[in-house]
Amino acid sequence: MGGDGGSIPKRADVVKTKGYGFKRNLGGMGYMPNAQVKLTNEENSTKLKMHERWTKCYLTNEPLNPPVVICNKGFLYNKEAVINKLLSKSKTAPHIKKLSDVFQVKVSNIHLDYFHHLYLFIYFFFTLNISIN
Repeated sequence: MGGDGGSIPKRADVVKTKGYGFKRNLGGMGYMPNAQVKLTNEENSTKLKMHERWTKCYLTNEPLNPPVVICNKGFLYNKEAVINKLLSKSKTAPHIKKLSDVFQVKVSNIHLDYFHHLYLFIYFFFTLNISIN
């Protein structure tokens, strides 16, 4: 019988999984290869994205140079890039309409690890001198 749609494929050559691929393209006796391995290391790509977010300008993707500013969404920019963006009236960061939409921050070399975003958040919070009334 069969053909009623009740089958659940479990073989590696039938089930396609994002980020995984075959170890070898060899098969035998009419079968496809079924030894899957992880093709990319997702943890490293996440670390790389986080590192780039905190060390490069969000607009120009250049390394951060003082003076550095931060927007209300938490993105870091070179102040010169923000001024050029405002003068050219480009639509790359529509949430920044004037220079008072960003805050100048002090950036120091902080060891970047899993919790570097927490360290930077605390550092920025205390250096912005925001009074909460």
